[in-house]
Amino acid sequence: LFDISVHDNLIHGTACDGLNFATVDPSQGVVEAYNNVIYDVGAGPDPADGSSDYAGIYVANITNAGSPGSGNVHLYSNTLYDCGARGTGAAGAIARAAGPVGIQMEDNLVVAVSGESYFSGDLSALAGSNNLFFGVAASVPSVLTGTITRDPLLVAPAMNDFHLQPGSAAVDTGIATPAVIDLDGNPRPQGSAFDLGAYERVP
Repeated sequence: LFDISVHDNLIHGTACDGLNFATVDPSQGVVEAYNNVIYDVGAGPDPADGSSDYAGIYVANITNAGSPGSGNVHLYSNTLYDCGARGTGAAGAIARAAGPVGIQMEDNLVVAVSGESYFSGDLSALAGSNNLFFGVAASVPSVLTGTITRDPLLVAPAMNDFHLQPGSAAVDTGIATPAVIDLDGNPRPQGSAFDLGAYERVP
């Protein structure tokens, strides 16, 4: 599968993955996710037929039919909060199984809560820049450049409001991506540069 754009969604409350990209071939056409808010996913329990995967976004490198794909799944301008609490298998905010399909990511905002991780699996084909990670002491892979590890000052995450407050480290610290409209329908940028995550802060 290719020419897939998953965008402008609120994804929450799933026992397993929030998004699972399997049987994809980005080399033939874009496979991307942007302007999604993914929260409270991957907490389990295991499905009735056995264990599963528990990530916010999972690039599974599984091919159900046809030849294996190649290229990168592109993740940009997404907000992920409280993903992968189950903590087994592919878990955390972003997961990738070994294989030919990699991950390219920019302008994402990831907040993990106690006991969770930012990444899991094989990260040898991970690239990108200008992402924010906050909440746990886990290190972020050095292949990601321009990483921010400060509090994004979300408005009210406990109430599922993931907009940005004034002074957020996510404001004006992104790079230009194709997500020129945010999840609320506001044009990007509102300041000197794109904001990180699914929402642009509107002055």
